[in-house]
Amino acid sequence: MHRAACIRSDPEIWFPDAEAGKDAAYAAASICFNECPVRLECLRRACRLKDDYGIFAGLGPGLRRDYDYDYDRLSKMGNRYRKSLK
Repeated sequence: MHRAACIRSDPEIWFPDAEAGKDAAYAAASICFNECPVRLECLRRACRLKDDYGIFAGLGPGLRRDYDYDYDRLSKMGNRYRKSLK
């Protein structure tokens, strides 16, 4: 994961607090979907570990839980979301 976009950015955006809200989540998603070459690897790891904190592969914990950590469903949904950011 040494090629991950998150390595080159402020760690705070990956674990936004309530005050940061949707703006921080959007910034993280934008970085993931537009710059990260290992986004799907990151999503696979978050699903496998059922990680309940932070933004991984541009998706927050609530969304990962809503999709029951199903990698296939999340990756398809993420691809649709990615297109909407362009």
